[in-house]
Amino acid sequence: MIGQTTTDIEIKVDHVFCRLGGGAKGFNRGQARVGNLRAKSRCLDGIDVDPGSIRDFEKLVGMPAVSHARKTIEAADRAVERAAGGVR
Repeated sequence: MIGQTTTDIEIKVDHVFCRLGGGAKGFNRGQARVGNLRAKSRCLDGIDVDPGSIRDFEKLVGMPAVSHARKTIEAADRAVERAAGGVR
């Protein structure tokens, strides 16, 4: 790796079924490195169906969250589709 420049990548994360936010907090603290690539994640928001979880998430993570069953299902569907490279 001598002489190679490091490329930083930001991974934006929607936390579907976010619960109280422990996963989001951990993701925000973590980073990954492979070769000359270095990645950090950034929490965009949390989505859950439980209003109590939403309050806890916003307090612990400091990011907005929404409590809506339909949004949770739609977000999960979009996340799976993105993970599969757009294949449905």
